[in-house]
Amino acid sequence: MKTRAVLAIFVLLLLACISAPAGEPRDVAGRVAQLKQRVANAKEKDRAKLLAELIREEASLASQQFGAGNVKDAQATLADIKAQVIECKQAALASGKDLKHADINLREAARQLDNLRRSLAFEDQEPVKEVVDLIQDARTAILDRMFGIKEKH
Repeated sequence: MKTRAVLAIFVLLLLACISAPAGEPRDVAGRVAQLKQRVANAKEKDRAKLLAELIREEASLASQQFGAGNVKDAQATLADIKAQVIECKQAALASGKDLKHADINLREAARQLDNLRRSLAFEDQEPVKEVVDLIQDARTAILDRMFGIKEKH
């Protein structure tokens, strides 16, 4: 009986070590901070991809903040996302690199935020909707660049 308990503890410790890779923060706020640092140090060609990943992570953070009742923190996160979406769009269109990855991450962020919007009280929905619309506009511009569609004047 004692050996089974020791074996069970060993297996649980082994699984804990495997499921938490070294060097990666486990919480969303930690991943956001790490991505912000990577974006700050990134080369121009990598910025769009990293910014899109950051936007996706911050969408998760905003969802957690709204869920915890931290509306002011969530609204500050939404303001950060707005600025990053504009920067991501500019970087993607300027570099033309990793457009597919940027689009996928932006699509995921828009989906997360739209699901969040539907779960919020009516007065909290409008700021989230604005961010979702901004992300969709950026995605449209990125997709147009990917497929060589020229803007109409």
